Amino acid sequence: MRTRIGTRLIFGAGLATALAIGGMSVAILRSHTAQLLAERTRSADQLSETIKSATHFDMLENRRENLHRQIRDVGGLHDEGIRKVRVFNKEGKIMFSSTSEEIGTSLDPKGEACYACHAEGRPLERLGIQARARTFRAADGTRVLGVINPIPNEPSCSTAACHAHSSKQSLLGVLDVNVSLAEVDKEIAHSRLVITVSAVVAILSGSLMLWWLNRRLVVRPVAALVEGTRRVMEGDLGSTIPVSGRHELGALAKAFNEMTQTLAETQRQLTQADKLASVGRLAAGIAHEINNPLTGVLSYASLLRKRMEHDAPACEDLDVIVRETVRCRGIIRELLDFARPAAPARKPMDLNEVVRRSVSVVMTQLSLNQVNLSLDLAADLPQVQADPNQIQQVVVNL
Repeated sequence: MRTRIGTRLIFGAGLATALAIGGMSVAILRSHTAQLLAERTRSADQLSETIKSATHFDMLENRRENLHRQIRDVGGLHDEGIRKVRVFNKEGKIMFSSTSEEIGTSLDPKGEACYACHAEGRPLERLGIQARARTFRAADGTRVLGVINPIPNEPSCSTAACHAHSSKQSLLGVLDVNVSLAEVDKEIAHSRLVITVSAVVAILSGSLMLWWLNRRLVVRPVAALVEGTRRVMEGDLGSTIPVSGRHELGALAKAFNEMTQTLAETQRQLTQADKLASVGRLAAGIAHEINNPLTGVLSYASLLRKRMEHDAPACEDLDVIVRETVRCRGIIRELLDFARPAAPARKPMDLNEVVRRSVSVVMTQLSLNQVNLSLDLAADLPQVQADPNQIQQVVVNL
C-alpha cells in the first residue's frame, strides 16, 4: 500500500515531538515529585526538632508522664498529617509512642525504621536528612514518610541526679516521626494529570500544526506537480502550475512551467518544420512534374526558331520563350537540388554565384508579393570550401 510523503512526514515529526514532550514531561514530573518529597522531608525533620526541643526538659528531669502526654498529643494531630511519633533507645526498644500498644516492644534491626541507619554503616548523628528519611506503605495502603532524629547524650544528661548516663555514651535514643504522604501523593497525582493533559494537548496541537503546514507547503504543491505532469503526459503543453512560495517546491513549479513553455515552443517549431518538409516534398514533386512540359515547350520553341529564321519579329518572340523556358528549368533544377537531401560535399565555390542562384529561386515569390530585392555583392570575394547546396539552403531560408 502506497503511503503519502506528507503522512510519513507527519508521523515522523509527530513521533519525535511526542518523544521529546513525553521525555520532558517525565523529567518535570520526577523533579516535581522529588521536590515535594524533599520539602515534606524537611518539614518532618523540623517537626522532629520541635518535638525534641519541647520534650528536652521532660527527658532531662525524667518526667515520663509529661513525655507520654506530649507524644500522644503530637501523634494525635492527624489533621497535620502526623501519623505516629515514638522514641526508642539505642537497642531498638520503644520507650514512648503515640500508639500505646507499641510501648515496650522492640524493633527489628532489618525493619523500615532501623534499616537506613544500619545499612549506611555510619553513626546516626553523622547521617544527612535524606539518609535518615524513608518511605513505606502503611497497613491501609497510604504512603508514609518516616524521619528518624538522633537524641545525643549531653553533659547535662550524664551529670543529672535523676537518671545519669555514662559520658561515654554518645547516643541515648532515636526520635521517629511518621507523617502521611497522602497530600503529597494527591498533589503528585494532580501534577501528573496536568502534565499528561498538557503533553497530550501539546502533541495534538503540534501534530495539527504540522498537518496544516505539511498540507500547505508539501501536499498541495506536490499534488499540483503530479496533476501538471499528468496533463503534460496527455499532451496538454499549455498547462501551468501555480507558484506557491519562495521555497524549493515553488522553484520546482516555476521550472516546470518554463519546461512546458519550452516544450510547447519546440513542438510548434517541430510542427512547422514538418509542414515545411511536407511543402518541400510537395514542391519537389510538382517541380519534377513541371520539368517535363517545360522540356517539351523548350524543344518546340527551338524547332520553331529554326523554321522561322526569315521572320525577325517572330524569332525575337521565340528567343524570349526559349530564354525564359531555360530560366524556368534552371529554377526548377535548383529547387530540386535544394529539396533533395544529400551528404555534404565541400569544394571551392563562389559565394556570389550561390547568392545569385538563391535569389533566382525566390525571385518569383518576391515579385508576386511586390517585394524588390537589390543585391550589393563584393566582386573580390575569394572562393571558400563549402557545400554549395547547403549554403544555398541557408540563403534561401534567410
